[in-house]
Amino acid sequence: MKHLDEASAYLLEAWSCLNAVPFHRVQAAAKCLELLATQNKVDEGIDLGTRILDLLPSVHTRALDRNDQQFVVSTFAGVASNLCSFLLSANRLSEALECLEQGRAIIISQMLDDRSDLSSLRQDHSHLANRYQSLVDEVNVPIRQNTPDVVESLLRKRRQEAAAELDTCLKEIRCVPGHERFMLGQTVAEMQECITEGSIVVTNITDFRSDAIIVSNNSLRTIALPELSAPKVRLWIRKDWSTKKKSEQKGKNEQFLDYLSWLWHVCVKHIVAEISTSQTHPSEGLPRVWWIGSGLASSMPFHAAGVHTRGSKENAYCRMISSYTPSIKALAYAQNQAKRAQEALVAQDANTMLIAAMPTSPKGPGDKKAPKNLPGVEEEMREILILTHSHMRATVHTHPSADQVLEVLKTCRIAHFACHGISDYSDPSNSGLILQRSIGPDETLVQDRLTVQRVSDLRLRYAQIAYLSACSTAENKAARLLDEVIHVVSGFQVAGFPHVVGCLWPAGDSECVEVAKRFYSLVLQQNQPAINNKVASALQEALMAVRARDLSMPLSWAQFVHYGV
Repeated sequence: MKHLDEASAYLLEAWSCLNAVPFHRVQAAAKCLELLATQNKVDEGIDLGTRILDLLPSVHTRALDRNDQQFVVSTFAGVASNLCSFLLSANRLSEALECLEQGRAIIISQMLDDRSDLSSLRQDHSHLANRYQSLVDEVNVPIRQNTPDVVESLLRKRRQEAAAELDTCLKEIRCVPGHERFMLGQTVAEMQECITEGSIVVTNITDFRSDAIIVSNNSLRTIALPELSAPKVRLWIRKDWSTKKKSEQKGKNEQFLDYLSWLWHVCVKHIVAEISTSQTHPSEGLPRVWWIGSGLASSMPFHAAGVHTRGSKENAYCRMISSYTPSIKALAYAQNQAKRAQEALVAQDANTMLIAAMPTSPKGPGDKKAPKNLPGVEEEMREILILTHSHMRATVHTHPSADQVLEVLKTCRIAHFACHGISDYSDPSNSGLILQRSIGPDETLVQDRLTVQRVSDLRLRYAQIAYLSACSTAENKAARLLDEVIHVVSGFQVAGFPHVVGCLWPAGDSECVEVAKRFYSLVLQQNQPAINNKVASALQEALMAVRARDLSMPLSWAQFVHYGV
C-alpha cells in the first residue's frame, strides 16, 4: 500500500505541473486514477477524474487530423469508466451518466456536433471562439528539445499563463446565454428527451466495480452487477472465436454458448427483470433496448446473452428487441436524421437502393493471397433484387471502386454491401469495406478500401438503411480506443444512416443470404412512414429464424447487430 501511495503522489505531481503539455499531464493522471481505484479512494478519484475530463477540450481539438485525434484520445482510455464507477460508489448517478457521455465516443461526438459548441459559438460570438481556439493551440504547442534554456523557460511560463487564461475563457463562455454547457456534453434531461419508448442500458465494467445504468424517458436507475467481475470478463473477451478449421467449430460454439449463458446470468437477466417491472404496457410486445458498453463491456454481445436451448425463453432474443448505439448523443443524432430523411424522401423521389457486390476481391498490399471468394454474394444479390422489384429502383454495382460508391450513396435511401470487411488494429478509422479499382496502363486490379474516415466525411440527405453484409463491420480491435466505438457501422451512422446492420465477426455465406432475404421481406412490407420503427425488429425476426435451424451454432447467427433508431 505504501508503494501505491508513493506512485500516486508522483503521478499527481506530474498532473499538477501546469507548464507541461496537457497531453503528458493526462497520461500521468489517467494512470493515477487506476491506482486510486485499486485503493478504493473514492473522493480522490472523483476529484481527479472530473478534472481530467475538464481538460479534454484543451487536448482534443478539431485542428488535429484523425490519426492524431485517435492518439490523443487513447490517453483518456478508462478515465470515463473509472470516474463513473467512483461516482456510482458515491450514489451520484446523474453525474456518473453525464461523465460517461462526456468521456466516451469523443471523436464521434465531435463529428456530430456541427451545430453546437465551437461552431455555434463562432456564429454567435466569433471573438470568444477565436480566443478560445488560440489559447487551446498555445497550450498544446510542444517545446523542442534543442530550444535554448532561456527561451524554453519563457515558453513554459507563457504556457502556464495560457492555461490559466484558458480556464478563465471557458468560464466566460459558459456565462453566455445558450452556451452554459460549452464542451460539457448533454445533461441527463437532454439524454432522456431522445427516449420515446424503451430504455437505454449503459453497462460499465471496471476493476473497481460493475454496474448497469438504465435510462428511460421518466426515470434513471442503476443495478450493481457484482458477478460481472473484470477478471472474468477479461477471460471471456480475450478468447479467439474464429474457426478456421471445421474440426474446431463444435468446440468453439460450445464455449461461446457458455459465454452467452454466463453473460445472461450475471448481467442481462437482472436488467430484463428491472425493465419488466417498469414496463407500463407489457401487452405491446417486446421492449426496445439500446445497449452501450463502457470500459471492458464495450465489445460484449448483450443482444445474444442467454440460454439457447429448444423451448428456452431465458435469453435476450425472447425478452427484448436489442439495438446498439455508440453514445446517447449518437442515438439522438440518428433520430433527427431519420426525421430529416423522411421529410426529404417525401419532398423528392429518392426511393433508390444501392447494391455493392464483391463476389471476388483482389489481393491487398502485402497480402500473400486474395481474400476468399464469396459465392453466396450473387445469390444474395438476386434474392434482394426479387424482393425490391416492386418497391424501389435498385442499382447493382459489381466490383465497384470506393469513389463510385461514395457518389451513389449521396442519393440512395438503402445501401446494401455484400463484400469482405476489415477491422484495423492500429488505426480503426482505416477499417473498412473491401472494394476494388484498376491502376496503371494495364489496369491492374487492386483493393480499394471504403474506410470509416471516408464514409464518415459524408453528409447524406436521403439515407435510411445501410446493410453491411460483411465480416467484422461492427468490431473495433484497437484496445486503447474501445470506448471510441470507431468501426464501419458507426462510420455509416455519422454519415447519416439512422439504421445500420452489421456483424461483430465473420458470417458464413448461407447465413448472410438467409438473414438478408428475410430482413428485406419484412422491412419492405412496411409503408414508408412505419419503416423506422420496424428495422430492428425485422433483423431480430430474420436472425431468429436462422437461429432456430441450429441453436448449437451461435457463431453462425449471433454476430448480426442493429445500430441506430
